[in-house]
Order: sequence, then structure tokens, then C-alpha cells
Amino acid sequence: MKVRFIEPKPPGVNVYDQARLPRLGLPLIGRLLRDQGHDVRCYVEVLAPVDWDDVCRADLVGLSSTTATTPAAYAMADRLRQAGIPTVIGGPHVTFLPDEALEHCDFVVRGEGQETMLELAEALVHGGSLTDIAGLSWCDSDGGRHHNPPRPPCSQEAFAALPAPDLTLIHGYERMSTWPIMTQWGCPFNCDFCGVIQMFGRRVRQRSIESVLAELEAHQPPSVFFYDDNFVVDKERTKALLRAMIARGLTPRWSAQVRAEVVYRSKRTREVDHELLSLMRDSGCVMVYCGFESVNPETLESYHKQQDV
Repeated sequence: MKVRFIEPKPPGVNVYDQARLPRLGLPLIGRLLRDQGHDVRCYVEVLAPVDWDDVCRADLVGLSSTTATTPAAYAMADRLRQAGIPTVIGGPHVTFLPDEALEHCDFVVRGEGQETMLELAEALVHGGSLTDIAGLSWCDSDGGRHHNPPRPPCSQEAFAALPAPDLTLIHGYERMSTWPIMTQWGCPFNCDFCGVIQMFGRRVRQRSIESVLAELEAHQPPSVFFYDDNFVVDKERTKALLRAMIARGLTPRWSAQVRAEVVYRSKRTREVDHELLSLMRDSGCVMVYCGFESVNPETLESYHKQQDV
């Protein structure tokens, strides 16, 4: 099939505009589909405009959306549906609100989407049944809506076997000012407000350190954003990665998302983890993003944040 993917531009001023960062779901799924012989291209509006002449010749169009980009994704899906082109939407917003999404598109991929998309493509090419595709919501020819059982998060073995997303599938990828790299999925915490554990679960799955180094070595980016929702889950693994980056001379300027207490060797004694901070500095870290959700202890407790002021 000719498959085209679109990540709409968020409205207003957004951090992804400033960094021109694509999310990684589409180039990962795109690589998997391409490896199965499909013709794949991705459009990310913060990098380059959508070529609608190309998209409107596709056999299937997939859209990735957050809540911020969902109105734009729905408008695109409406346009494509009027042109008779099958559409599928994935991402956190539609995972939680698939009935809303099905008012605009033919299929919704809920949760982790790589296996669901491969099975959907297989069913569309060969006329297979949709009812057995876990994680898929869809409309039948009579307008009836079906929500197949959820797909469990992939195993550590399956995650480790995934290839790196192919960012060259993105039209205009060379305009990226920062290279995004994901090293793990999931988060072991249980913050009440967070969608990560609903999308990826609390079981953390990790790429091998060698595969992360290979991606850094292949692209030699001057700037990297580690896309992990929680970069420091297993401190010993993080330290091993940073030591290996330093040893290989793979030390671009980098940033990542971390919980505030990573600065401590022990939260009980408040002893600072100078080893970790030194490794971060020496491997190229210039910025971290921390969520300080509240200065109210009761609020932090009600959020199940598991850290105090």
C-alpha cells in the first residue's frame, strides 16, 4: 500500500515548534511498514508543509495526535474521508476517546501502535478480519462502532527488538535542530494526572545501551533530546549509558525529562548524587525538564507524586 502519515502542527506557541521535534511513533511505525514493502512517507507540519497531492493518492493515511493537535487531525481526517481515503488516528487523546475520534476517521489505534498498525495493514491488503486486531477501534459498513480488546504493552524482548525510528521518512527531516532519541518506554510511578502509564504502562522496557550508542554514532547529531518520559528510572543503567557515551566520544549537547529527586543519592539523607550529575555534565547535558506540580504537600500526596516539597 501507499501509506502516508501526518503529524499536525499544534496551535499557538508550543515547545515542539521551537525545537522542531517530531514525535517518534510515526517514523517507527513507518519503518516497520516500509520493511514489509509498503510505500511510506511522513509529514510533520512543524518541519514542512503537507503535500496534499501526494497524500490524496494514498491507500491509507495515518494521523498522530495529542489533545492539542486533535482538532487539526480531525479536520484533516474529515477532508480525507470526503475524498474516500481510509484514515486511522493514533495517540493519547484518541486512545482515551475513541468514540469521539470515530466520528471523523475509519480506525483508531489505541495505546502502543506498532503491532496494531502492522496487523491493520495486513488486513486491508489481504481482506482479513478486523475483529481480531487487539487495540483497534473501527466502524463497520453500517456505521456500527467496535472496540476490540486492548493490546497489552509490548514485552521487554519485543521492545528491544524494535528498530530505531527512521527519521529520514519525514519530509523535511533535515530541518530538525535537535535529534530525538527514545531509550525506554513506560514509567514505574503512578502519578494520578499522567497519561504515560495509561499509554505505555508501569513496566519499563529499555533499549540496550549499545543500540543507543549505535544511533548516536550513525547520525552524530550536535544536539539530542532523549524522549523518555522519565530518563532516569534505573540509575545504574543511566550511569552506564553516560559512561559509555563519554568513552566513545559521543557527547552532543543533550536534554531530557527527569524527576526532581534524581539529584539525590538518597532521598532519606538528601545526600547529593555527585556521580550522576558529573556524568550528565561530562556527557553533554545542558538542560533537564522537571515537573514541579505543586508546592502544596497535600496536593502532591493526592497526585500520588511520591515526592515532597
